[in-house]
Amino acid sequence: MRGIAVSEFAWLTVLTFTPLIGGFIVLGIGAQRRTLARSLALTFSLVSLGLAMFVGKNFDSTLTELQFVERHLWIPSLGIEYFVGADGLSLLMIVLSAIVVPMTML
Repeated sequence: MRGIAVSEFAWLTVLTFTPLIGGFIVLGIGAQRRTLARSLALTFSLVSLGLAMFVGKNFDSTLTELQFVERHLWIPSLGIEYFVGADGLSLLMIVLSAIVVPMTML
């Protein structure tokens, strides 16, 4: 694939689904165990922060193409595919979001 740096591991997908999975787990805990729910939410947000920092550290700012690209045919009959990647601007938004979320929980 020319012009796109393809990643061997699905870092952006893991970064996307970590808070989603954490949210479902916290939702399943219920209001009775509020302290546990807050601790788990903070833990999942810190894991996301760690993943975002890892992605940021391994981002090559000298390249102009998308990096950490994941591309999979999702619904072939309709031509729909799952396609994610990060460029310089989106990387800043990823890292900023990952920093802000744990700060709001403290």
